Amino acid sequence: MRYLIIIFLLACNLIFAQAPDEFNHYFTNSSGSFYGQVTINGTYADTDDFIAAFDSNDQCVGSSQVIINNNISYINLAIYGDDSTTPLIDEGVNGNEYFILKLYDSSAGEILEYTIEDTLVNFDMWSNTNGAPIPAYSDPNMVYNFNSQQLGFTQSISACVNDESVILFGGIPDGGQYTGNGVINNVFYPQLAGVGIHTIEYSLNNQSVSVEAYVNDLEDIEIISEGPYCENSESILINFSNNSGVLIGNGIIENTLYPSLVGVGTFQYIYEITDINNCNQQLNYNFQILPAPQIELILDNDILSINALNLTGDLSYQWSNGQSSSSINYDSKDYWAFAFNDYCQSDTLYFLSSSVFDDKIKDINISYEFNK
Repeated sequence: MRYLIIIFLLACNLIFAQAPDEFNHYFTNSSGSFYGQVTINGTYADTDDFIAAFDSNDQCVGSSQVIINNNISYINLAIYGDDSTTPLIDEGVNGNEYFILKLYDSSAGEILEYTIEDTLVNFDMWSNTNGAPIPAYSDPNMVYNFNSQQLGFTQSISACVNDESVILFGGIPDGGQYTGNGVINNVFYPQLAGVGIHTIEYSLNNQSVSVEAYVNDLEDIEIISEGPYCENSESILINFSNNSGVLIGNGIIENTLYPSLVGVGTFQYIYEITDINNCNQQLNYNFQILPAPQIELILDNDILSINALNLTGDLSYQWSNGQSSSSINYDSKDYWAFAFNDYCQSDTLYFLSSSVFDDKIKDINISYEFNK
């Protein structure tokens, strides 16, 4: 009676889905029916799914649509035998040959093989029953569970907007396609995608899973002072808004510039830093090192003057008595003085009254010897 019920269900199942081409097969005058229930990862198969048998030569020897009754998926599969009158054509299975089961999962668009613990199961008890149930496979309550590898994509993507590319990987099973903003040929380009959060999908067999790709902006790094600097400065600590990086260039020791090691001119420096967003940056700066004023102190007719030797631009002056002119009235006292501009200061020169006294003594001696 149970066989009649299944045959009746087959007759009532009038809504047929499309089987894949791989499930096409020959019809011969010998066959046996395979009964049972079918699940995918423990869940009953859909009415649009197909079950099929393949012989040892991977030739389809029978296929049928899954039958649904009371939310249970049944197998009623006619497996055809080989036609002995056409020995050169493999139409079906024979009594000395095994067969395997395959299931077409219509929702995923993939064909699954029946395995137990990842081992393909060979069924070797086919017999020609003229369409009746094969005794070894006649139990409609026997469940055949097909394992479908779940689509997965777990790659963690966090990039910086200045990164060149990120190769996409980790989608399972293999053979799928990665798509999304900034994705070209399974490669993610952060500069193309731009700063923000982007959805990257992995698709295979009409299914897809996705992850979020984070593109971080670069920290805005500012230099606190970029000069110009003076050639006679002892050292200048170069400060940035983020001082965790390394400054590279001539005359640099531990982010400190020593102009005396470089000389006058304009020089390029690179600041390499991994910023607070974990992005690597290389920032270029041009530092200008200017010449320091060179001066001399000249006494002429009781006027003590600062004479600039190398700079024609505007200079400011500072005397030890607080005056800021380029010359002062000399009153036989000791003085120091220097000149400076917006960036550089000359060395401090000293003019001592004893020097003037010594010069006067020399003049007297010269005069005395001349008049003697």
